[in-house]
Amino acid sequence: MAVYICDSMDGRQLARKRKFDLWFWRYNDGSIIKEDQLAIIEGVGIYNTLLVHKHNPHAQELVEAFRELNARDHSSK
Repeated sequence: MAVYICDSMDGRQLARKRKFDLWFWRYNDGSIIKEDQLAIIEGVGIYNTLLVHKHNPHAQELVEAFRELNARDHSSK
């Protein structure tokens, strides 16, 4: 399992996401599940992705937890 986050400090997060997407579709042999999400943290969109082997016995639980984490309210209060 791996999680990567596309840094947004320089405004090029979407370009980074596209590059990672290209690499994934070019080199994935079908054994990896890819779950893309967009977290809004203090008003900034942060692209992030979970990669997990499809035969991981906890794959579905990991994907669900990843989705829940991204759906949370991350605004400062």
